[in-house]
Amino acid sequence: MARKLSRPSIYSIAGRLSLMTLAVVLLTNLITVGFMQYQSWQRFENLPPNLKQVLQQRWEQDTARPGPQPAYKEFTVQMAPNVTTLQPFPPLPEQPRTIRIPRGLRLRDDLQNSLLVSTLLGCLIGAALSVFFSRRLARPLESISHAAARVSEGDLSTRVDLPAAPAGREDELYFLTQHFNMMAETLQRQEQERKNMIADIAHELRTPIAVMKAKLDALEDGIVPLDQHSVQRLQAQTNLLSRLVDDLRTLSLADAGKLELSTQVVDIAALVENVVSEYQAVAAREKVQVQVETSEETILIPGDPDRLAQVINNLLENAVRYTPPQGRIDVHVSRKNDLVTLKVQDTGHGIPEHALPHIFERFYRADGSRTRVTGGTGLGLAIVRTLTELHGGRVHAWNQQGSGAVFQVELRG
Repeated sequence: MARKLSRPSIYSIAGRLSLMTLAVVLLTNLITVGFMQYQSWQRFENLPPNLKQVLQQRWEQDTARPGPQPAYKEFTVQMAPNVTTLQPFPPLPEQPRTIRIPRGLRLRDDLQNSLLVSTLLGCLIGAALSVFFSRRLARPLESISHAAARVSEGDLSTRVDLPAAPAGREDELYFLTQHFNMMAETLQRQEQERKNMIADIAHELRTPIAVMKAKLDALEDGIVPLDQHSVQRLQAQTNLLSRLVDDLRTLSLADAGKLELSTQVVDIAALVENVVSEYQAVAAREKVQVQVETSEETILIPGDPDRLAQVINNLLENAVRYTPPQGRIDVHVSRKNDLVTLKVQDTGHGIPEHALPHIFERFYRADGSRTRVTGGTGLGLAIVRTLTELHGGRVHAWNQQGSGAVFQVELRG
């Protein structure tokens, strides 16, 4: 069972974010205070030695004097005689001068006090903003974590409500939630397809086996004579079972990425003509005419001739199955620049509109009531799409007005 992320563990993220913000603010202000102290010390060190000595003595006397401090500091500076200054300043007087510095003009102390107050206010505001934004960040993350835990437990119907965001201003949390919902939807659809496929495989395998078993039991009990007709019926069921297993193996190898193609240069026009000529006998039994038309005598493409022949054969088989007697199937092969198009068009009743999006899915039949004779195994078109995509192409189908269904395979030449 998956471990659910509790509320305290979620909001511990908010606490860590707040502490990190406070640490950054305090560290920044400490560096600022230290730099100001260092600059003040440097200015003091650059004063003349006599003036530094006087300032140091006065500072020590003031700090050692008890009682309230005067509103100003008073210093007496004795100028040495016969001392002149560089022009344009006049010579300094020889008599002593008294300099008064009011306390309110001590800029360094005022700056330090202001900096201390601003630091405390910045810490409080930063902490409040950190808690506010971290809680907003934690809520959707908590929802996603709980939803992920439910998905891991098998509840694939779980979805997360998308956070409200103006159009065009979606943030990372919005896209994270959207991608999570898409992932859950994909997993749910694939799980349903897997269940349906297992049920379809069991049904498709059970039917021919049941027919063969009933026929063999009748032969064994002497109810049905062992003649050529009985052998042919058993052979037909065996061929159907063998083909179903081969189709399933082809699809499973393709899903696992282990279906290897023997790629070589293939004349697709000649290949289509050969497959159609071999299929003429089957079409003739159904009283269906097949015609081939190519834009060029030779159309070369890279591909596996056996797999491409399987694609053509499956398309022809599907077209013959849904084309009524006295109907026609047109096969057209053309090239435009580096795009080779194989089109198979029949004169049947077409594909129901609701079935067009699903026609290439495994075990899908447009009419669920069709028997195996009229509906096949439901794997032929799925194999067509799989093999076409393995060749780097694509396949799609549509209905031609008044002319039945059209299947088009596009390959790169």
